[in-house]
Amino acid sequence: MILNFLTPEPLDPETLVTSVHVSSVTLFRIRCAFVLYLIAVLIGEWVYDVQHMWGFFTEWSWIGLIIYFSTAVYNGHVYNSSKDAVASMRSRPYLVQYLNWLSYVLPAVYVYIITLVFWTVLNDLLSDVSPLNKWLLSSQHAFNSIVMISELILGRVPLSYAFLVPFVFISLSYLALVYVFYRTTGIWAYSFLNTSKSFAWAWYLGIIVFFLLVFVGIVAIHQYRDRRRETKGMKVVGGSRLDSSHSALNAIV
Repeated sequence: MILNFLTPEPLDPETLVTSVHVSSVTLFRIRCAFVLYLIAVLIGEWVYDVQHMWGFFTEWSWIGLIIYFSTAVYNGHVYNSSKDAVASMRSRPYLVQYLNWLSYVLPAVYVYIITLVFWTVLNDLLSDVSPLNKWLLSSQHAFNSIVMISELILGRVPLSYAFLVPFVFISLSYLALVYVFYRTTGIWAYSFLNTSKSFAWAWYLGIIVFFLLVFVGIVAIHQYRDRRRETKGMKVVGGSRLDSSHSALNAIV
């Protein structure tokens, strides 16, 4: 029973590349635009402060967004360019399929945590900063949620409570990393993670509980979305996949 809980059911690969609202080609184009913007912001971050990027949860989450959307663009290209795409995607090793799915799960939860914390606790960082930094901060703490809300609405990727263990493990790994960052640079990436503060243990316990609550909430929202679509009989928008003799990349222009 425990093993079944830890191992999600096999994922239908078409849920990665199709929508009930737009064609697979349109979804592909939207994701291409998103990944280009995400990469542009990452380049901006490198220009602004590449030395300290590795210590911030926001930066790791942003890289996670790029990984997911890059994978989604690749899958969309394969799906829209080959008649045998579904069979090919199903034949991938289980670990590859699992990691592909996990690449959606993590940003699908983390972006809302980042947005909530920034705009309720850290939004004063927007004052007295350069236009470049203001654009970077706004993008990483607002646009991140916008792109994942669009995925929630347009996409079909499901979420499963079976991803709780890797979610918790990766989240705790960051808490360990932030301490390494402090020992290396003398800087706490986030002041509320300072272990020398009174009741620091309560802050860490509260953060863990907060992460768990957001994870459960986002999974529940995705499952409600899928049940609602099934109840309403909403079907995948089809009929616009490219001829196999054309590349999906040609559909961008």
